[in-house]
Amino acid sequence: MTQHLFLFQIGPVQTFIAASRRTQDLYVGSRLLSDIARAGVQAAEAAGGSLVFPVKHNGVYPQSISHIFACMVTTDRPEAFGQGVEEALRQRWAEIAGKVRVFLQSHAASPNWTARFDAQVARWLEVYWVAVAAEGNYGAAYGKARKAISARKNLRHFPQMENETGRKCTLTGAMAALEIDWDRLSRRDSVQVRPNEALGAIAAIKRFAQEAKVFEKELKRFPDLDEIAGGSSSDDEPRYVAALHMDGDQMGKYLSSLTSEAAHRVFSQTLADFADKTVPKIIEKYEPGVLIYAGGDDVLALLPIQSALGCANELQTAFRQATGSLTMSAGIAIAPSNYPFDLMLDAASHAEHQAKRCYGRDAVCVVEVHGGQVREAGMKWDDMQPVFQLQGYFYLKQVSKGIGYDLRQLAHDLGGRDVPAEARLLEARRLLKRRIGEKVDPVTRAEIVNLADELSRIAEETDGGGERGWTAVANWAILARFLEGKGSR
Repeated sequence: MTQHLFLFQIGPVQTFIAASRRTQDLYVGSRLLSDIARAGVQAAEAAGGSLVFPVKHNGVYPQSISHIFACMVTTDRPEAFGQGVEEALRQRWAEIAGKVRVFLQSHAASPNWTARFDAQVARWLEVYWVAVAAEGNYGAAYGKARKAISARKNLRHFPQMENETGRKCTLTGAMAALEIDWDRLSRRDSVQVRPNEALGAIAAIKRFAQEAKVFEKELKRFPDLDEIAGGSSSDDEPRYVAALHMDGDQMGKYLSSLTSEAAHRVFSQTLADFADKTVPKIIEKYEPGVLIYAGGDDVLALLPIQSALGCANELQTAFRQATGSLTMSAGIAIAPSNYPFDLMLDAASHAEHQAKRCYGRDAVCVVEVHGGQVREAGMKWDDMQPVFQLQGYFYLKQVSKGIGYDLRQLAHDLGGRDVPAEARLLEARRLLKRRIGEKVDPVTRAEIVNLADELSRIAEETDGGGERGWTAVANWAILARFLEGKGSR
């Protein structure tokens, strides 16, 4: 018999989690995916698979099971093993859906509503798996498996959409809403359904999973966005919240470099400890911020805006320490608490991709979305110290808020390549000196003026003295003031 490396992946992940109107929807969505993946992991182990990731610690699985998992199996029938695990995944999804179906049955307004529910459930879950012979070089086998599953995912399937007429799901906008008495549901004290909401099967499963007793233990209540932002938004005084998405850099390349499954298991345990122990402790420091999901090198959280950069920096530092040398990139979306939730999460995901693509990984990218405008600022983590210093000066009111716009004007007036870098540095020093508060002591005053040297280095290295470099620094200064002012402009 031949030893095989199996790689499984379930989905769709991003659209399922992001299609949320409430923080509780978001959290329940991530828990449901973890629950489904857990069923697959258990089935793989029961059928003789030796887990590579996730791994058990003292006989216990990690709190969050990733939507991707791997195992080693010695078999001459890899198809049978893979199909068995896939069946377990689909069976768990059917069980979850069935419990919500029973709950909704008492609220049915149409005798045929279950046909639409069952059809939507049947075509939703995507399961991908590959098996490669793992004799010899383990790293090469893992790299081959990753490429194979990526290729398989590119062959997207398009299930036939039938009986999808009528009102659309107000949460996803894709599926048709179930034909049940939504007004009646909205009047139940224990179910939070807005008067104008009507949900399709997938959104309904997320919304009613707790009341349908899908989980063994009742999930904790999550604060809503207004609570995290510190109050309700209004047209006159918007309140802002930060969505943080972090992801490890070049993890596939690193995993493919491991020479044995034993080494991979050790690393898997490192990631599990980081996700289960380190991440929650760090997020707790930034209350009322909440952790939505932590799965190894992947983190999603909602935070007060003044905490977002500090929290992200602490997480990436802890990840580097835990793994020895690996890095994380972060995307942060800043938006009013009444901004469409799914768009905020999309912006955070986009910012994380920007940190990797445009800022060279081991970086952070922040996007501020408000009133149709988007401001972006990105930088390597190692260059972020001046930004944290500025944020501290703003907090202590030692530097006035106009410095960011001063630096933007500098970028406009002196950003041409025919202007010497020394001229921009001298102007930055002058501008900082002019914005220092009157009561600032001489030592701190000198530190603030000298901050121009570090800002100049970053700006000039970023774009060779061009406008973009100084514009990026100006954006960071504006953003630092905005964050420390809790959204005040």
